[in-house]
Amino acid sequence: MRNSLFLPIKTKMILMRETILIVDDESELRKRLVKLFRLEGFITLEAATCTEAVELMKKEDIAAAVLDVKLPDGNGIDLAATLRSLNPSCEMILLTAHGTIEDGVRAIKEGAFDYITKGDEDNKILPVVLRAVEKVQMKKRLLNLKRALMQNIILISSWGNPNQYKTPKP
Repeated sequence: MRNSLFLPIKTKMILMRETILIVDDESELRKRLVKLFRLEGFITLEAATCTEAVELMKKEDIAAAVLDVKLPDGNGIDLAATLRSLNPSCEMILLTAHGTIEDGVRAIKEGAFDYITKGDEDNKILPVVLRAVEKVQMKKRLLNLKRALMQNIILISSWGNPNQYKTPKP
């Protein structure tokens, strides 16, 4: 198991600038997770319902969302799909007290980063979220590199034919 206390300082500094959304109707668990991620340096947002989560996703740049599967106004697996449509780069981690193999398979097929059973979350959630955020940051870096490459290609192609600048031989 990977403990963030032993991550290189440079890695921790990069990871900690990201925002984590925690969606769970159990206020005690939600508050505990908020505290855990804040202690690790993450910016945290919290919601108790699907509706609140959607509103936050519309307003904020969220790197990872930790979602309860059973919420008062919907299902966390369906919520993950909705949130992904609003922010395709956000990684979704699902938490459930009543995990079934069918739900786990469905969640992963629909793009969830991981599916964790409540009770196990104390040991698993932090390393999973760290990996999810690293994945998001790698995707962002790749996108930035692709953009820079395209700008360079456009710049080079605007120079024209390199042979036109050669001095003709007498």
